[in-house]
Amino acid sequence: MFGQVFAQEEILTIPRRGYFATGLSFKMWKRENVYRPVSQMVLPVTLLLPVGRRFYLTISHTPGVSWQYEDQNIYGLSDTWIQGTGVFWDEKLMINLGIGLPTGKTRLDSTQFELTKQLSKNFYRFRLPQYGQGMCVKGGVVVAFSVKEGIVVGLGGQYIYRTAYHPVKYEYGQDLGMDFEPWDKEYRPGDEASGHLGVDFQIAENMKIMLDGIYTHYWRDMLEGSEVYKSGNKFALNLGFFYRFDEKFLWSHVIYRRRGKNELLQGLFFGEEKSSNGDQLEMNVMVKAIEYEGGGLFLLGDGRLYGKNEEGTGDGNAFGGGFGTNFKISEGSVLEAQFKYMLGSRRVFEKRREEGLETSICLKFEI
Repeated sequence: MFGQVFAQEEILTIPRRGYFATGLSFKMWKRENVYRPVSQMVLPVTLLLPVGRRFYLTISHTPGVSWQYEDQNIYGLSDTWIQGTGVFWDEKLMINLGIGLPTGKTRLDSTQFELTKQLSKNFYRFRLPQYGQGMCVKGGVVVAFSVKEGIVVGLGGQYIYRTAYHPVKYEYGQDLGMDFEPWDKEYRPGDEASGHLGVDFQIAENMKIMLDGIYTHYWRDMLEGSEVYKSGNKFALNLGFFYRFDEKFLWSHVIYRRRGKNELLQGLFFGEEKSSNGDQLEMNVMVKAIEYEGGGLFLLGDGRLYGKNEEGTGDGNAFGGGFGTNFKISEGSVLEAQFKYMLGSRRVFEKRREEGLETSICLKFEI
C-alpha cells in the first residue's frame, strides 16, 4: 500500500500499532480473438496485531470469485495464512514462522482447473492465482547489519514445507452419460528453500537504493506418492530506488527473474531438452504527485517484458499505468484506491494483443 514505501529509520522495523484492512479488488485480462476476458474479484482481509515490543502477528485471507466463459467460474474461500514475526538483537535479527491453513477451495472440476491455468500466469498478476494448495508451513530468518554509515547488508533464508491435497475431481464420461470412477488423486507440491542477500545504500538523506538477490530451489512434486514434476530453480534480482522531494516522493522497483529447466517424468526423470521458461523483467513506478491535507494523489507506472523460451514461445510485453489516492477518513482510519490499465501482447502459439484493467479500494483501521 501507499504508506509502506517511506524510508526506514531502523535496520529491521516492527509495527508499533496494529490494524485491520479490508477492501475490494477487480482485475480482468482480455486476449485478442478470445470471446471473453479472464476476470477476478477478491475481498482481501488482513489483521496485524503487535504482541509486546518485539513480536507481531499477521492473519490474511483472500476470498474471491473468478470467471471467464459461461459455467466456468470459481468462488469461495482462499487458504488462510497466520504468521508470527519477532525482531531481536537491537533490530538486527528477524525470525518469521507461518502456517497456511487449508481453508481454500480444492477438488475443482475440469473447467475450473483450466481457469486456474490462466489465473496463475505471472504475466497477469492475479491477486488470487490459486484458491487452495493444502496446508503449508514456513520459517525464515533475516540478519541485517550496518557495514559503514549509509550501507546496510542483509542475509536471510526461508523454507516452505507443503502437504498433499486434492486439486481436481473430475468424472470421466460424465458428459456422455457413462459411469466411471472419478479422477481424484492426491497431489503434493514440492517443498522450496530460498536464500537472500540484500544491500541498502543511503545515498543522501532523501535518497536510497535497495538491491536484493534471491535464489530458490524446488523439490519434486508427488502424485499419489510418485514423483512427477520438478520446477526449475529460480534466481530473482530486485532493484529499488526511493527519492523524497518536499512532501512528495518517487519509488521505482525493477524485478528480473530467470528459471532453469523443468524436469518431467518420462519413465525416468529427464530435464527438458529446451527450456520452457523465458527470462522475465518487470518494472513498477509510483510518484506521489500531489500532497493535500490527510492524503495525496499518486501516479502509477507498470511495465512487463517476458523473453522467448528456448522453444520460441512464451514471450510478451505489457505497459500501462494509472493513478491512486489515499486520504484520512478519521483518526486512525485511511481509505486507499487505485486504477490501472495495461496494453500489450503475448505469444502462446502466435502473438496476440492483450489488454488488462485493475481497480481496487482498501479501508484500513488502526486498532
